[in-house]
Amino acid sequence: MGAMHVEPGIAERRIRNLLDQRIRPAIYGPGSPLSVTAHHVEGEPIGVAEAERADYLPFAVGDPWGPPWGTSWFRFSGTVPKHLAGRRVEAIIDLGFIRGQVGFNAEGLIWRAGAPLHGLHPERQWSLISQEARGGERVDLLVEAAANPFVNLNVVTDLGDLATAPTSPQYRLARAEVAPLNTEVWHLVLEIDFLLRLGWQLDAGAGSRKLRMLHSLGRAADALDLADIPGSAADARAELAEFLSLPASASEHRVTAIGHAHIDTAWLWPLRETRRKCARSFSNSLDLIANNPDYRFGCSQAVQYQWMIDEYPSVADGISDAVEAGRWVPLGGMWVEADGNLPSGEAMARQFLHGQRFFREHYGVTCREAWIPDVFGYPASLPQIFALGGADTFVTQKISWNRTNTFPHHTFLWEGLDGTTMPTHFPPADTYNSEIDPGELVPAARRFAERSVANRSLLPFGHGDGGGGPTREMMARINLASDLESVPRVQVGSPEEFFVDALAELPDPPRWVGELYLEMHRATYTAQAKTKAGNRRSEALLREVEWWAIAAAGGRPDATYPYEELTALWREVLTLQFHDILPGSSIAWVHHEAEESYQRIIGRCEEMIAGSLARIAGNGAATMAQADSRRVDGGTSADSVGVLLANPAPHVRSGVQVVDWPDDVTVPALAQGLADGRVAVEADLPAGGWALAPAASDVEVAAPATGPGSGATGADGSSGDPVAVSLTAAADGGGVMTNGLLTLSWDGDGLVTSLLDHRVPGDREALLAGGRGNVLELSDDVPLDYDAWDLEAYYANSTVALTDADRVEVTDSGPLVASLTVTRRHGDSTFTQTLSMTAGSARIDIAYDIGWAETQKVLKVAWPVDVHTHDVASEIQFGHVVRPVHQNTSWDAARFEFCAHRWIDASERGYGVALLNDAKYGHDALGGTLRQTLLTASTYPDPAADKGRHRFTLAVLPHLGDLVDGEVVAEGWRLNNPVRAIPVGIGTDGLGGDGPLVPVTCEIPGVTIEAAKAAEDGSGDLIVRLAEVHGARSAATLTLGASAASVLVCDLLEDEMAADDPRRTGTSAHLVDDTTVEVALHPFKVLTLRLPG
Repeated sequence: MGAMHVEPGIAERRIRNLLDQRIRPAIYGPGSPLSVTAHHVEGEPIGVAEAERADYLPFAVGDPWGPPWGTSWFRFSGTVPKHLAGRRVEAIIDLGFIRGQVGFNAEGLIWRAGAPLHGLHPERQWSLISQEARGGERVDLLVEAAANPFVNLNVVTDLGDLATAPTSPQYRLARAEVAPLNTEVWHLVLEIDFLLRLGWQLDAGAGSRKLRMLHSLGRAADALDLADIPGSAADARAELAEFLSLPASASEHRVTAIGHAHIDTAWLWPLRETRRKCARSFSNSLDLIANNPDYRFGCSQAVQYQWMIDEYPSVADGISDAVEAGRWVPLGGMWVEADGNLPSGEAMARQFLHGQRFFREHYGVTCREAWIPDVFGYPASLPQIFALGGADTFVTQKISWNRTNTFPHHTFLWEGLDGTTMPTHFPPADTYNSEIDPGELVPAARRFAERSVANRSLLPFGHGDGGGGPTREMMARINLASDLESVPRVQVGSPEEFFVDALAELPDPPRWVGELYLEMHRATYTAQAKTKAGNRRSEALLREVEWWAIAAAGGRPDATYPYEELTALWREVLTLQFHDILPGSSIAWVHHEAEESYQRIIGRCEEMIAGSLARIAGNGAATMAQADSRRVDGGTSADSVGVLLANPAPHVRSGVQVVDWPDDVTVPALAQGLADGRVAVEADLPAGGWALAPAASDVEVAAPATGPGSGATGADGSSGDPVAVSLTAAADGGGVMTNGLLTLSWDGDGLVTSLLDHRVPGDREALLAGGRGNVLELSDDVPLDYDAWDLEAYYANSTVALTDADRVEVTDSGPLVASLTVTRRHGDSTFTQTLSMTAGSARIDIAYDIGWAETQKVLKVAWPVDVHTHDVASEIQFGHVVRPVHQNTSWDAARFEFCAHRWIDASERGYGVALLNDAKYGHDALGGTLRQTLLTASTYPDPAADKGRHRFTLAVLPHLGDLVDGEVVAEGWRLNNPVRAIPVGIGTDGLGGDGPLVPVTCEIPGVTIEAAKAAEDGSGDLIVRLAEVHGARSAATLTLGASAASVLVCDLLEDEMAADDPRRTGTSAHLVDDTTVEVALHPFKVLTLRLPG
């Protein structure tokens, strides 16, 4: 009979049905069941040693096991049947897996002789018993089974918290047997499936390729004996061989594939479960390395390696051997794949410091590729941070999720805020969890943006997010795709090898300047507010711990410096900056633990700071003389107990300081006790230094200070005598408070109706005409897909202003501080705001105390300011960027919500208004109204996200000039680093010696001291990190507290950089004498100095 007409649709359905119904079930031959016993763990997981000693009870296929988050240990035993002699025999264990959800449901780990062998998941249910069985071999497998629940995407669930999860078993053991693998059938399944998926990418009307493929598949189907598929599989494969041997064209796209198991350090599972996920996934890759000479695996996140060293030493040893053999590639150089938007610049520096030091110590490598494929935005500061952190290139993928605009490049140079450029690649397959599917490969070649001049892309492959990693099937598909017509050529290689080839063929890549804004996941700037507040405070306190420890030691690290504890605390904070913890997109369990961790970290930091300050306060006459010389009245006190005021911010403070006054110390007569229990007192404090507060016996009132840092100037902008703050309340609940710089008026509902700035001739109104400031706005927040992640633009269509007040009351009346407290309600939620004006300051603080009971709502506060500008400045790591307040283009419109750290600022020439915060990140400025996003109330993955009490402080800062003239940066630091007050004995002997010294003083405008710390190598060297944050060229001197023998310009890893290292461009440092360093920085540059003693 001649060749018949091929109808593509019918032919394809025939092959698909045959594959699913007849061929795939024949992968394994008839098997022999295994006997099963089980030990069900009560509570948290147990170790293998305890599991081996435990009592096991009979168990059977079909029996239920595993309440959510539970653990069961299974013993599978049996004998290989004699008739399987000469066959490859595997154990098949199906714990009740949900297919297609690798890493998101039940998982298993097989143990042998007390060590992990490999993991089990829906796509890896087998374990090799014998490559060529003799028959009669004994089978004994010990399996640790994790009953991790399937937390379905965007479905409200109670599974994310042990307190609410059900306790009934959720899985049933589905299969436990030994069986022969029919290898010809296994290969046939892979080949047919690969070709069918390729066919979906080919157009039958555009050429003969798809039709010839279907014809080959038809011949293979005809060659199969349906009564003996294992016996006829080789004949069927022979019919496909010719088609599969047709080579790719010389110009075909080339793909470098690297094994990968993007394991979220926490997400829809807690941190404790991630440790087990790593053990399962990593042992899978070690097994694949041992059995496939072509396989290579790339893995980031030093913390996950550390877990293996601590808890799975045999896995850690296997990783070390594989790294040495070049089969395992450490990636990223960071402690975790941290969120890109939210960590501070110093925290990002520590991600690389701790990550790269770990990889060097354990594997002798410095990771040269920054690797964060799944974060939610990329600030313009990152290229410099990556480069100084040891990276030469950068790989990510998430930008492909943009909702509005398609990013125009895949291989390009990313130019950062300071001018640093970083070769960057976005894999055009749009995934970091590839399965080597033609449905990924062929579209990747088509969409590769640089395809007119380049021909290479990178492809991370393997089951990820929840782990699992690559499989033998994926490696087989790579073999199929290595040289096949119409398919990109795929070969295994490292990211470093990819970049060498890619940049060789694209020596002048396109350039993208500035931030890489992700047009999705905007709610991650705000969700889980307590997690974010804990991070912000921990970052600030860890800096303080280092600063005061060095100050107490006389300006240089000594034997009391808490190296080990600081390392542990920093690493815990860095771990919590993972891109699903800090952004607020994890289950409730994760965030409850994060909040508990932050409380413990903050508590310990406070203890260490108190210890250092006590050392400073008790360090003899030198300390007291130093402090007394800074008294506001210039005198000394005869009192036996005084109060030392310590300023942790790297900027001077002048005028009124509001502090938590020490218990049992008399409050000075000149001070003002506040309604919230704090005390307002006048004192001038040096940057990073200390001074004595006025004593209880002081009787003369020093005028509130003027000058830099106080904001206290005359109405014409010049220095003058400031006015004590006064407040007048009207019968209707409205009123006025003024301090000679500003006059703030409010109405009967406590809304700000006027904010007059008397420093401008004729008095300038800071608020837009007819507008009211400090307005709470509540909107529906029901995103399309990802509840905790996304904020859609249409939220604004439902906005309601919460204008009615339950109560408006004056709580402080001056003369140093005046305060107004306003309480509102909405449903079961309460909103209390306390607005405070301080004598001599143009900053209005607003302390919030919110009882939040909303569901799927977003809360903002709005300030319509009368400033004419087309953009606003927003603080990011080590600098700031400007963003539009209009929606001229689709790129502008997509930035309707943006991330900023401690401040945003709207300025016109000569005047501006800034909003500050101590715990918030989400902002918008559409139309010139400045808004801070305060809270969200998502229902997935945590159905009770953010419900409860929230306390934080915001501020509004009208200022003369631009953000530089208005000291916006400094005020952001001051708000986030409050003055400390500690009791000090007057006239005591103390510790003697030379006394404490401020580690380093920097009076360079626009340059901040980001850190002063001990070098990580234990050398005793002082590390000082500076950042130019105003966007100007700066040059001046640093004054050291203790002498230095030399100064070395270093990267973030504290390694000296050679004079011709391009990363040094725009920075310099020179030791003038043993306590003076001349430095220069170009705009937004970071300069790290090592100062040996």
